[in-house]
Amino acid sequence: MAKKGAPPHFDMGEIDLVFGDKNLTVIYPNRTQNIYDVATTGGSVLILQKGNETIRVVHNLLAYLKHTTAAGLSTYGPGKPAPDSFKTGMTGSMAEDLIMWKCNSWGGSGTCKFSAKNKTEEAEAEAKKEIQAVMTNDVDGSDGCNAYGDCHSCIQA
Repeated sequence: MAKKGAPPHFDMGEIDLVFGDKNLTVIYPNRTQNIYDVATTGGSVLILQKGNETIRVVHNLLAYLKHTTAAGLSTYGPGKPAPDSFKTGMTGSMAEDLIMWKCNSWGGSGTCKFSAKNKTEEAEAEAKKEIQAVMTNDVDGSDGCNAYGDCHSCIQA
């Protein structure tokens, strides 16, 4: 989840969005999940349906990066219209906003690798330690990521 400014609601952790032919499975950080029927309006709005609950979600492509593509999703929640754009949702205080990262496909082997959905607690703890080390190691100028041109390249290394 993402938000510009101080949000009233912000869940920390990775949320997996698994799109099927006609449905979307949302897996939350606590590993609970919801499955929605999904349709489009022909524009940039997804319609998620579960029982009597309808959620409209606007989606916008944010960036084509070297190894990934980023897209933003924004919703005001069940029974409400979607925001006009991801930017509108991000700058307001009432929308829930997510950023999706997708590994770009290419013919050969690339460096974009997302970890498996069922990470072990040990692997998550190790990843947190590595991120913390990168974030706090710059005090004496010995930050190992300075050798890379951007954060993504450092993280992948």
